Amino acid sequence: MCIQGTCQARILRQIEEGDVSIAAVNAALSSKKCRPMPGMAPTLDKLKTSEEFRASFPSKLAAGFGGKHKVKPMHAYGVWLASTSSWARRCGVETDLRSLSEGAYVSDKDIDAKLKAGHCNTLADIDTLNLWPYQRRFATEVVKNDYSAAEVTRRVWIKVIESVESKCKGKLDLRAQTALEARREKLQGVVGLDDEILIGLRGKLLAAMEGGDAEAARSYTRAITDREKALDARNAGRYEARLHALQDSVSHQATQRKATQGKGGSYRDTLQDVKDTVDTARDAARTTREVMGLFGL
Repeated sequence: MCIQGTCQARILRQIEEGDVSIAAVNAALSSKKCRPMPGMAPTLDKLKTSEEFRASFPSKLAAGFGGKHKVKPMHAYGVWLASTSSWARRCGVETDLRSLSEGAYVSDKDIDAKLKAGHCNTLADIDTLNLWPYQRRFATEVVKNDYSAAEVTRRVWIKVIESVESKCKGKLDLRAQTALEARREKLQGVVGLDDEILIGLRGKLLAAMEGGDAEAARSYTRAITDREKALDARNAGRYEARLHALQDSVSHQATQRKATQGKGGSYRDTLQDVKDTVDTARDAARTTREVMGLFGL
């Protein structure tokens, strides 16, 4: 039990001794000025250089997360990354946290809490570090052929970004504002999630990519683009403009799949069989990127 600030004094002492837990980072952020964290530089260095440390660190964060409910390691790691990014900005510490964020995520509740508290820079960090909870959800729904659910996820994501833009108007730097706007516009540009023809074509494209058939993947990408143009004629030029990049991407992914056949599971298995370890989360993140890329996201 804490009496008259003894908890705060204890955690500040722990920070001086090198503590970089989520509680420690949040305590450092509670100060209006930069509070140095001596343990942060060596921790970030080990995350970048030691696979063993990076594999175990999320579990350590989750064990010390606190609260009534258990938190999954990669969720705890996502919360830590978002808070650490805010601390680094306040203290003028330059660090590439995006290179460390693959597979990490925050929850819907985390985002709601940050919105309610008006923590605009942390919300911008969530976007910059790609910690949204919606990517893997959307990709999983697509590979399960549950496009109605994917459409709901897309709309929720758009509404959340719009809420951030509204709540944080004038509080974010131009780069963060522009990044949020660009993501929202890409999401708004996704068409045909309820179109039976596109659902069939996208399913065939995923099957071609999984099977390592690069030529078929390119062909289905062309057919998908033509259908998207027919559904959204006003923006036909946008779909045509991204076609060649998409064809090159799906062809490359299919070729890689062919070269490693038998070593990896299907898209569906990879996204559903995530044990929330660093390795499985990374695999899921890579698959998510491949699926999201089919929609120009």
